[in-house]
Amino acid sequence: MCVRPTPAALVLLVAVAFPAAAIAQSGGASQSPVRGRPPATVLLQTRLPEVVFTDAPLSDVVDALAELMNINVMVRWDRLETVGVDRDTPVTLRARNLRAEQVLWVVLNELDTDGAPLAYRLDRDLLLVTTAEEFGEIMITKVYDVRDLLMDTESVRPSFSFGTTRQFVQSVQPVVAAGAVGLQPVIGTVTSGGSLWGGYDPFDQTFDDIRDEEPPNDGDAQARRMRQLIDAIVNGVEPDSWAVNGGRGTIMPYGGLLVIRNSPLVHQQIGGPTR
Repeated sequence: MCVRPTPAALVLLVAVAFPAAAIAQSGGASQSPVRGRPPATVLLQTRLPEVVFTDAPLSDVVDALAELMNINVMVRWDRLETVGVDRDTPVTLRARNLRAEQVLWVVLNELDTDGAPLAYRLDRDLLLVTTAEEFGEIMITKVYDVRDLLMDTESVRPSFSFGTTRQFVQSVQPVVAAGAVGLQPVIGTVTSGGSLWGGYDPFDQTFDDIRDEEPPNDGDAQARRMRQLIDAIVNGVEPDSWAVNGGRGTIMPYGGLLVIRNSPLVHQQIGGPTR
């Protein structure tokens, strides 16, 4: 579906249209939540085929997104005005196949003036938009299950036939990109009959050698990956907000969990709910 401006929309300086079925299902933003409606966190994942805003007033953009997702939105206009943003601030955006939360993030990011970013927080069925500075005054504690990011891939040996070359995941390293934390594989290549992992030849190793090897310490490996993950988050997501860098945020490991206390903006960038 394409989003095209109509003559009426041009008069309003807004060019936006959404799937009629989606709006019909949502019932409009002015209605209160109804039983059986997906939670707001799910509605924010609504994928929009195409969205076009052309010099649209920010208030109209917010209203359009709120109507589509059937989420109540409150904008702290008084706070936004302190950083030079008001209801009539024009928004121009063309986006395809993005989730609603991504569209909202792009809009707010484009309005960042002089290092004064805007942010949003989801509290049950209310989406609050204000300055990142105001959110920075609020501290929230969340627990993240990161066991899947601590999985052991280094001990997995590739299988191959003689005379062939295969690629395999030699290790993984945590990365932070586009507001999300994940794993980036480190790819290795092995040729049968050649060397593997810096001079190791699988055909030269006898059964006794394999039997005498000490089993890897999974605890040490997981602890190392946990440290790498924590470093990636602290250095990649609002570095100045963490206590180790002079801020207020803390991040503590507990088994395969991370207990993080920081502002809603930080939790939003990590990818966790802020409600």
